Amino acid sequence: MAAAATLSSDGEIFSGKLRAAVEKILQECAVQAHEAVNRRRLGGDPTREQCEEILKWDPSGQPVTRAMKLGEEKHAEAIECARNRLSQLLPGRFSLEQRYRHTPTTGQLELVSPEQHQESMRKNQGKDMKGTLVPDVVIHAQGNPLKTQFVYDFKFPCLFSNRPKW
Repeated sequence: MAAAATLSSDGEIFSGKLRAAVEKILQECAVQAHEAVNRRRLGGDPTREQCEEILKWDPSGQPVTRAMKLGEEKHAEAIECARNRLSQLLPGRFSLEQRYRHTPTTGQLELVSPEQHQESMRKNQGKDMKGTLVPDVVIHAQGNPLKTQFVYDFKFPCLFSNRPKW
């Protein structure tokens, strides 16, 4: 039996077994969040009509559907599950919803703190946040979110039969 391993940018080895354990946790968290939110909000799986129902309009006049609201709630629940479970498996080796950007002058990757993001939103409606990325889960070297190894995003189509539309 062969063992798979990945060598990160800083030379740290991440075993295939550990990567599989991380991915299993994230998959379980996604399924648990999907089922729990559907059960709590709708008593079971939604219909296509329920998913497409417009609940309100955002300030720019775009519709906010039930699918979007359910997705936000499922996302929050999956993130909390990932926080709890990954803390036991990989303490100090993961980040959740960490914002990244390339520094314009150097091209180097840098972290953007929640305070920096809030200040940008307050000052210029986040215009200087253009091009930043906020992955849901980043597995990284011990204590260093800039030394990324794997990046994951949760996606929650309203119906399992739906294909995500990005």
